[in-house]
Amino acid sequence: MSEEHRNVACLSCRYQYRRHDGICEFGQYFVSNRSMKFENVCRLFGLANLCRLIHCAKAYERQIMVDSILTEANMWSNDSIYGALGHVLTLNNQIQYV
Repeated sequence: MSEEHRNVACLSCRYQYRRHDGICEFGQYFVSNRSMKFENVCRLFGLANLCRLIHCAKAYERQIMVDSILTEANMWSNDSIYGALGHVLTLNNQIQYV
């Protein structure tokens, strides 16, 4: 974990009103410049489920999983009816059009 992530409170600690310490494992995944994306994740999955998902994943898979969760939550915030499926259908229609 870089020195920069240790000093700045991660979004998970801010959201839970906890004191951010240097050993917080969420600091490297939820840095403070992704606040809107983190709110979308908490709205879609809930913080307890997000913590459980991160703890269940292996250490080398966590960054990929967090990026995937952030992408899916962003898609759901853009299209609250279809979510990721809406994005896939839009891309499919564009491919068929071309």
